[in-house]
Amino acid sequence: MEFIGTIFSYVFIGSIIAFFVVRSKNKKGNIKNYKRDKTLIFFTMVVSFILTGIIGIAVNDSNDSQTHHTNHSSTKTVKKENKSFDYSKYKDFNSEFPKSLNSYNENELMTKDVKFTGKVYGLSASSLGYQIILKDTNNHLAYLTSDGKQSGKITSFDSLTVYGSTNGTSKISKNDFNRFDNQIKDNDLGKETILLEPDKIIVHHDTNIN
Repeated sequence: MEFIGTIFSYVFIGSIIAFFVVRSKNKKGNIKNYKRDKTLIFFTMVVSFILTGIIGIAVNDSNDSQTHHTNHSSTKTVKKENKSFDYSKYKDFNSEFPKSLNSYNENELMTKDVKFTGKVYGLSASSLGYQIILKDTNNHLAYLTSDGKQSGKITSFDSLTVYGSTNGTSKISKNDFNRFDNQIKDNDLGKETILLEPDKIIVHHDTNIN
């Protein structure tokens, strides 16, 4: 369609040139031939101009329709991806690790897909996102970070359910007391903390965290 429009554009331009060429050559010659040629060229010029405009409108409508279809398809794809999260592969953390964390070796605490639910125990927020420590009902501690896009706003009064993979452990240090503005209790200094790489974070703004 665009190719045909280009051809008609050239025809229109050629008609204008031909009009002036014929006019220059024939205005002193045969008046009858001059009028005939002038009429034919003028007719060609008008028709090519109209067809160029019609084809241009059709091409624009086609491009707009294609863009709308592409955007609509992208939206559908995103919605489909949001619905395809596989919760079933994540095992409850306390079922997978019922004992205290120092009862397991480091290899046992690596790359396990788990579901960890706990209250926000330490929270540090910045323009880069959140650093979070959670404490569950068995007093297990978990450390994770979030850019905020996964979860939205998080406060120190919330509880979180985190679906993610384990990445070994760390220990609560004095630096953590400073980082989390003394939210952590003194008797947790040196305590083992599971490190989590979150795939999905659900924020509970109330006590219902079943």
